[in-house]
Amino acid sequence: MSIYEYTVQKERQEIKGKSVQGRQRILTSVGVILAGAAIFWGTKASLVGVPAVGQHFRAEQVIEGSNETSIANGTWLAEKETKEAADSQLTSASIDPLMLVNKEHALPADYSVSLHWLSNGSCAVAEEMYGALSDMLTAGSDEGLEFVVASGYRDVKYQQRLLEEDIRATMSREGLTWQQAYEKEAQETMPPGCSEHETGLAVDLVSLGYQILDSGQETTPENKWLREHCSDYGFILRYPRGKGDITGINYEAWHFRYVGEDAAHEIMSRGITLEEYLDGK
Repeated sequence: MSIYEYTVQKERQEIKGKSVQGRQRILTSVGVILAGAAIFWGTKASLVGVPAVGQHFRAEQVIEGSNETSIANGTWLAEKETKEAADSQLTSASIDPLMLVNKEHALPADYSVSLHWLSNGSCAVAEEMYGALSDMLTAGSDEGLEFVVASGYRDVKYQQRLLEEDIRATMSREGLTWQQAYEKEAQETMPPGCSEHETGLAVDLVSLGYQILDSGQETTPENKWLREHCSDYGFILRYPRGKGDITGINYEAWHFRYVGEDAAHEIMSRGITLEEYLDGK
């Protein structure tokens, strides 16, 4: 996820059968204020994010139908067992949690994933890892932490649009050529077909109290807890510090990838990347 982007998926219309009536992008120059609180349903947490004021996020507003509430932030809502939750799931073949996706290993053109939407429909993740994500964020919230799911699944077209917007912004801001801007932004935003977000197995997780996608994220209690405990739930910090020459992506303290518990424990305990883990198998 680009440090200049704060994304909200609008693909809900394909699952819900609704037509998106309007879509606006809101630049958070003065911030976007939404209610943010941790509330509990039994042992499940409901965490609603508040975009940081005047910083790197771009909040996108998706309006579905005349009576729908605008969505302008990423959220974590661990769902109750409701009909809506059941309807939010799709069915497709299982996917390999150890699949490698980067600039040298693009997703196949016919890749498909079973998605599980957050309760408010702002974001989806792969069905295969939804339960682990729910358990991890609920465990953290039980300790008083507050998380925001800033980004989950993206399709190819959406990823392409994000990269193009980053490139244009950098060209304008720094006076670079298209190629120069592409080479710079590709260190933050993967080309379409090469982003882990397209697998549905990756999420950008930030602190409710600090939602800027920069290295400061690692100083938050939420990120410290995630880095210590993520492997217990099958997740890894996908782009660790000092490994950009291997992963092709600069350090991202907020980007977590589901690989399964066995692989996650080995990767995190050894301080290696998914690429290094797979090369050693």
